[in-house]
Amino acid sequence: MMRDFLFMLIVLLGLNAPVSAQATEAGLTSIENAYSAYEAKADKVTRKALLEALDAYNGEPNTTTVNAHLRVMVDDTYAAKPRELYESATMAREHLESIANVLPQQYIEARYVAAVAHFNYRQKSAAMLELAHVQGLAKRVNSALDEDLEWATSLRYKSEAWRMAMEAYFQSAGDSFPSGEDIDAILSTYKADPATINAAADSGETTDGQLPFCAGKIVQRPKMRYPAGKAMRGMYGALLLELNFDETGQVVDPIVRASVPFEGFSEKALKTVSKWKYVAEDKKAVDVTCRLNRGNVILPMLFAIR
Repeated sequence: MMRDFLFMLIVLLGLNAPVSAQATEAGLTSIENAYSAYEAKADKVTRKALLEALDAYNGEPNTTTVNAHLRVMVDDTYAAKPRELYESATMAREHLESIANVLPQQYIEARYVAAVAHFNYRQKSAAMLELAHVQGLAKRVNSALDEDLEWATSLRYKSEAWRMAMEAYFQSAGDSFPSGEDIDAILSTYKADPATINAAADSGETTDGQLPFCAGKIVQRPKMRYPAGKAMRGMYGALLLELNFDETGQVVDPIVRASVPFEGFSEKALKTVSKWKYVAEDKKAVDVTCRLNRGNVILPMLFAIR
């Protein structure tokens, strides 16, 4: 899950500036001792001891406690054990909540990891609602800074892709799940719902004298081939592709914004979509009353492995 995310967290484990000077001395000493034992030999015993020490701590977050929480979460991610990861990521999220404005990236990523682990562990639809919060928080960070931070943009797309995959799973299982209205209600609190985003885009839209885009469709040839194998049967996934079309409608410079849960599928997906083309309904209208070149087109795709 998110190798780039994991590398970033490991680098942060070298953080040496305290987040807060306030701490309970005895509790902090207990954490330091348990953390040292865990670093020397990370196993079930030292992990349990460290999490118990962190859980008993009632002081303010500081360098040691933040690093300890992130370290366990990172290790649990690599171990690919959803139950343990849900536990450590939830604890990290709760610990970071009071300093979310100081470490927004770590806080939002912990929420993301906890939500995905919750679904993988228990297949609970509440994970979809939590991912809507992650998506909204990431959008809020970019809006506040008036720029697209790579980590925030990535989390926004990954959260949306996971929600798509989860919804497909719950539909196939006949289970209830949050409605689109429920999701949009959460996103609207962060001004990240489709209606707000579209209104903002329309208000600032300018074509610079260019022709409008042609009505038409994407010819998806060759077809996308998804991961296969007995171990993957019954799994659901989602792709979020960003496509750009040149003057002939050919896809150029495509980007995989999210590929869940198969990140290794991205390279294959890019090779496939690079051969796709946008075709106008009325070919005679191209370059007369409309144009084919267009950028930043987000194409969502769901798939199931049977």
